[in-house]
Amino acid sequence: MQAKTSEGLEVLAAVVVTAGLVAGNLVLFSPLRVDNRVLPAPASQTAERP
Repeated sequence: MQAKTSEGLEVLAAVVVTAGLVAGNLVLFSPLRVDNRVLPAPASQTAERP
C-alpha cells in the first residue's frame, strides 16, 4: 500500500510541475502580453520624401 501511495503522489507532483511549466511559458512568451512587432510606415510618410 505504501508503494502505491508514493507512486500516486509522485505522479501528482509531476502533473503539477508540468502544468506550472506550461502556464509559465504561456505567460512569459504569449504574444498577447506585449506587441513588439514593427509596424510598416504609413504611406503618407513614405510619399513625402523627395
